[in-house]
Amino acid sequence: MTRKLLLLLAALGVIAAITIPLGMQAWDEEDAAPTSAASTRDTQPVGEPTPVAEPSSPVAEPSSTVEEPPSTEPSGAADPIPFGLFPLDRGWAKTYGQAFIDGPSLRGAGIQMPEGHCRWGVLYRSGFQDQLSTRVGGLGEVSRTRQILGYESADAAQATLRALRDAVASCAVFNDSYTDKVAFTAEVFESIDKANARAGAGTFTFAYTASGESDPFGVLYQFAVVDDVLYGSSQYGDWTAESAGDAVTLMDRENAALIPLLSRLQR
Repeated sequence: MTRKLLLLLAALGVIAAITIPLGMQAWDEEDAAPTSAASTRDTQPVGEPTPVAEPSSPVAEPSSTVEEPPSTEPSGAADPIPFGLFPLDRGWAKTYGQAFIDGPSLRGAGIQMPEGHCRWGVLYRSGFQDQLSTRVGGLGEVSRTRQILGYESADAAQATLRALRDAVASCAVFNDSYTDKVAFTAEVFESIDKANARAGAGTFTFAYTASGESDPFGVLYQFAVVDDVLYGSSQYGDWTAESAGDAVTLMDRENAALIPLLSRLQR
């Protein structure tokens, strides 16, 4: 009996030695499977093959460009632009917010010379047939206006640009209309206009800045003529004679994206 008992225990030991490793192997495989599947789900969408990069292809850097709001400009590079849909407010929504933009409108206030200017109404009396303008306001010292004026002919548009030059030359200095103490002085930025002329765009760029008061103030202007249309841009702000140059340069860069579109206007 003792011998049979020993043989029985030995047989049971052999069975256990075989069964336990098999059980542990099966447990290991079952335990590992969820980890592998979870890792796959985290890194690869189901049903999409793993992309393989070409050895010679450069890796594209992520873009940090902020997209502009949808434009009203036609999508085609040479498509005509209806007069009322000219994108005068380009770039302003990103800078100032859409809520502070008035227009573009066919009945906007438009651009004028500083109050008290001896030829304040030079544009209003220029005989234009069509007008489109847009404005940024309600932001304290920031006040900006852009406009396009359509004339009966290219000669009439050029005559208006000449009238603007004459107005600045004939009223290069004038007093504030409220105090009669603050003198506004004009500066024409010939270097900007000459550079634009070499690039094929005729512009007239100038600024009026006030002197003799504690708070600086000025108005920046740039005009351009393409065919029978006059484009204008103005900006009121805390400009001085020293700071106006940098601000006008920035305005010129902004207008450089709009002035070439004037040749596509459809009136």
